[in-house]
Formats: sequence, C-alpha cells, structure tokens
Amino acid sequence: MGRHKVTCAERKRAEKEARKLLQSRRFFNKFLHAIRKSGLVGEEQKALALLIVVVSRILDRPLNAFVKGHSSAGKNFLVKQVIRLMPKSEVVEITSASAKAWNYSESDFQHRVVYLQERS
Repeated sequence: MGRHKVTCAERKRAEKEARKLLQSRRFFNKFLHAIRKSGLVGEEQKALALLIVVVSRILDRPLNAFVKGHSSAGKNFLVKQVIRLMPKSEVVEITSASAKAWNYSESDFQHRVVYLQERS
C-alpha cells in the first residue's frame, strides 16, 4: 500500500485549516462531536482529559495519564478514539515490551504520544 505524498499546497491548506480550528471558540465542542461520531458515548470528560495530555506532548514537561477501569470497560477504545485524531507520525503504539527494551530502543519518543496498551 503506497503512501500519499503531500504537496506543498496541501500542507499549507491543512495548516491553515488547523490554525482556524485551534483558534475556534468551539474547538472542544468540535472535538467532542468527532469523538461521539466515532462511537464513543458517555466518556466525554475522560476524552477531554486525554486530549489535554496528548496535546501536552509538545511541551518540555508533557503530562501523562493512566487509564484505569474494569475489564472490558472500553479503555483501549477510549484512548484509540482520541489518538486517531492526532497525526500518525506523532503516535507510537506499543503492544508489549520488556523492561530492558526501553534501554536499547533507538526510537525517538520526544514530543510523541507513547501509548502502551494494557496487558491481557
């Protein structure tokens, strides 16, 4: 499956639309609309909290979050619906890793969302 190359014009248009959205007084309402459209219902406060955590990735001292809940409560679904709205290049999903794997990783996690999925 080939990757679509983004033209300079497409990038400028996307940046312009992004700035307009970010400056909108209705930004959070638009975010919640997108979240509800994805099928997430009744978790608006948690989704907003995760959005703040995810956006903080660009800060020198980003926030972090642990999503806890009962088995089959939709924790992964909640997180995935929030991070799917982020640029894919800014999200690292890890399904499993040993404690020592972090020491030897050559990945650059700075200013990225690192999503460690729950263990089964």
